Amino acid sequence: MHFYRQIWTYLKGFRLVMTVAILCALGHHLVTLIPALLVRETIARIGVALGNGGAKITGGMGQAWFASWSFRSLLFVLGLTYVVRSLLFYGDRYLAHVAAWGLLARLRVQAYAHLQRLSSGYFTRQQSGDLASRVIHDVKTVEFFLAHGLPQGIMSLVVPVGMTAVLMSINWKLALLMLLPIPLLLATNLKLLPRMRQNYKKLHDAMGTTNALIAESAQGMNVIKAFTYEAHRLAQVAKACATLHRYVVRINRISAIPQSAAHLFSGVGMLIVLGFGGSMTLRGEMPLADLVVFIFYLSQFYQPIIQFNQTSENTQDAIAASHRVFELLSLEPELVDPPAPRRPTRPSDQWTIRFREVSFAYEPDCPVLHQINLEIQPGETIAVVGHTGAGKTTLTRLIPRFWDVTAGAVEVGEVDVREWALHDLRRQVSLVLQDVFLFNTTVLENLRVGRPEASLEEVIEAARAANADAFIRELPQGYDTLIGERGVRLSGGQKQRLAIARALLKDAPILILDEATSSVDTYTEALIQEALARLMAGRTTIIVAHRLST
Repeated sequence: MHFYRQIWTYLKGFRLVMTVAILCALGHHLVTLIPALLVRETIARIGVALGNGGAKITGGMGQAWFASWSFRSLLFVLGLTYVVRSLLFYGDRYLAHVAAWGLLARLRVQAYAHLQRLSSGYFTRQQSGDLASRVIHDVKTVEFFLAHGLPQGIMSLVVPVGMTAVLMSINWKLALLMLLPIPLLLATNLKLLPRMRQNYKKLHDAMGTTNALIAESAQGMNVIKAFTYEAHRLAQVAKACATLHRYVVRINRISAIPQSAAHLFSGVGMLIVLGFGGSMTLRGEMPLADLVVFIFYLSQFYQPIIQFNQTSENTQDAIAASHRVFELLSLEPELVDPPAPRRPTRPSDQWTIRFREVSFAYEPDCPVLHQINLEIQPGETIAVVGHTGAGKTTLTRLIPRFWDVTAGAVEVGEVDVREWALHDLRRQVSLVLQDVFLFNTTVLENLRVGRPEASLEEVIEAARAANADAFIRELPQGYDTLIGERGVRLSGGQKQRLAIARALLKDAPILILDEATSSVDTYTEALIQEALARLMAGRTTIIVAHRLST
């Protein structure tokens, strides 16, 4: 029930639509019971008219009501029933999908929004492909359950119960005999449900791992080719896919048991109805029309039960998938805004950056920084130089509070960064990194990342200052050129200049340059150095480098 409560919570805004869809599903399946009763009355009248219909029907649900109708009225109502049933079916399917896709969109947006609130440390422990699998595939599984599994589940409950009530009113003895296989079928299903849920959880985890492996391989394809690593990587992907296949086969082996049992018991039910019902009809104890209703209903009675097994499988799949989604949504961000955020009273050109006895460790037993004391004056440029792994980048990441210090304090403008509102603090810092990240969109949109509201003229001015305008205009569509995932269609120097232009456009008072010119040729480095000089003017700048010459 916890699963359904969670779904109902996230259906806010679509609850009325989903409720109407459920009512349509109920109405559709209840109306399905009527045609057999109308056919029963029609056959009885034909039998009486021909003189060979067996005993006259004297009871059963709806018999007294239908007895006063004319033959044509019966046919008209029968046709009308099919029309109403079709309309209710349409309402059920359409509205269920509206609600389900509304939930899907909301869950995906909320899951992504929650990802943005999680700290940088969380992403160092997770695979991006697995996170994408949770937000995309697992949420889609929940949507499929709402749009298809839930209506089928309603049918699986309503139709057999409704048919049982009708058949009990016609001939309770034969109805009870027909129901004999049902307890065995339900017991089989209930026994296998926990195993199915457990294996679906493993399947979704394995799918996340496989997606992460393939996504990582696509991003690192040049490295794979350069080191002739294709065979080994292919073996890893094949092993992950084999694990997926193993879970799918296991799930299908389990789910096939109750479905096969349902088909077997439907045959047993038919033998019971034909054997006992046929004998009763031959002895004149039951009208032929009643036997026809039993056969008519029996052909539909076990179908919902067979579909119930499929619905149970879909439900276990949805529960396993939703567990991964809600597990993500339940994570508490490690870094949050203080209850009452503070901000320096002085203007930004007077902010001092201080490290007071700062210590930091990614893991409790592995310190990276130990009792660092540092003061950077407003507008000052300093260099943090050291060997790889010395903690240079970590030091700079504490300023925009990507991580919290283990001990001590980092202050910007005399205010501890933990007392700033995170969004406000990070608006004051621009980063230009060695590994420039660009989005799979246009040059213009990439430059506007720090200031989405910037005008085209402001963007062009920043690009000129970064020595980027000339090469941008040589691109096929200029500023509207799509640059591919991570800027794959640009050279390293071009991406670096776009990063500088992006920082210029953001116009933050604090600038962090992390190996910004370490991977370019001499000519490009000169262009970048010239652009950096413009960028650094009037800003407090921290330069991270391996060598003083940089």
